[in-house]
Amino acid sequence: MRTDLTLAFANDSPAAIRALNLYLAPLVVRRDISLNELQKKAAQHDDRPAIISGPAGCGKSVVVTERILNLIKTRNYDPKLQILLCSFNKALIVTLVQWMRDLLDEERCFATLDGFRFKGSNLRNITCLWFDVLPTRLVLSQGSYSTK
Repeated sequence: MRTDLTLAFANDSPAAIRALNLYLAPLVVRRDISLNELQKKAAQHDDRPAIISGPAGCGKSVVVTERILNLIKTRNYDPKLQILLCSFNKALIVTLVQWMRDLLDEERCFATLDGFRFKGSNLRNITCLWFDVLPTRLVLSQGSYSTK
């Protein structure tokens, strides 16, 4: 049985059909995204914890990456700084790592298997994990976390 979707593609070339990407969002370069005023306010680091909440598509991930960048710049890529970036969504972690790679100064840090290390640091300064692996990768030590 033919459907309307099949009929709509009947006259298209195979190359045109392959060019349609119905399942993957377009690739976004993070540094090309501008924040609105509320997002800029939420992204400012003020030495206090923050909860970033909102509906899907409102820019939470953009705010989180900007907030992390602001903290790193404020602390001048401090080798003692440790940041845990965690999400329930495995695919989002991949995107966040790519965005952080796009934002961070590559002369002052480098990518590791699951995050970033600042030059001159013996620590993994930014650890990016999805929630399912979090308990297997973290070790609590004197009130702070360290990675295995």
